[in-house]
Amino acid sequence: MTAFNLTDRVIVITGGAGGLGTAMAKTFLDLGAKVALTDVGDAGGEEEAEKLGENAAFFPLDVTDSANIERAADEIAERFGNVTGVCANAGIAPTSPALEYDDDLWRKVIDINQTGVFLTARVFADRIVKAEKPGSIVLTSSIAGLSVVHPERHVAYGASKAAVAHMAALLGVEWAKKHIRVNAIAPGYIDTSILDKMREENPETVEEWKNAMPIGRLLEAREVANVAAFLLSDMASSITGETLACDGGYSKA
Repeated sequence: MTAFNLTDRVIVITGGAGGLGTAMAKTFLDLGAKVALTDVGDAGGEEEAEKLGENAAFFPLDVTDSANIERAADEIAERFGNVTGVCANAGIAPTSPALEYDDDLWRKVIDINQTGVFLTARVFADRIVKAEKPGSIVLTSSIAGLSVVHPERHVAYGASKAAVAHMAALLGVEWAKKHIRVNAIAPGYIDTSILDKMREENPETVEEWKNAMPIGRLLEAREVANVAAFLLSDMASSITGETLACDGGYSKA
């Protein structure tokens, strides 16, 4: 029986400074991987990586700039060796009614959440192919990409995450013969430090999210990280092109 581990894997996480990205890093390290945390330079990723130990390191990376991703890929390969796993996790979720949605904000969300995911996947997939090793890529979609969530209104976020889910199907099929599996995860509402401010400013919304979850609670970041780890591992060797909802039943309710 195949063991559930990530021993000797080199895994890149974009959007790795805090929240789900940090939970992913801790989980992957516990399973034996070496982890490259990436994020914009001022996001606090360097401090996070230092806390995680010698098998983790931070690399500044702008997912909207393919040349910047190439540079980071070179630095990661020099530090840890060939990348075999990627979590394209970087994203933003500003809210605004659709009729009032600013043009520049729309473009920024699509640039980071959709184009940035593709550029990340493309650059690292090319490296995996050239290394002639199998690889696994996990894209972070969202329940907002599978269903209409409420009460928040973030049309650009939902549209970008729906695109990410379909991107996993497209790339999963196209790259299957290159021995690269591509899947997406669609997390539900996660209880991270980001929600602390929301609890202070709008506790009713947080309670509404909790009540909307069939399991009756918000998710823990490690629960979602476990799903990503499974998809990166050989335990999921037959799975590609799928979007796996880890949302406590929200999208089925």
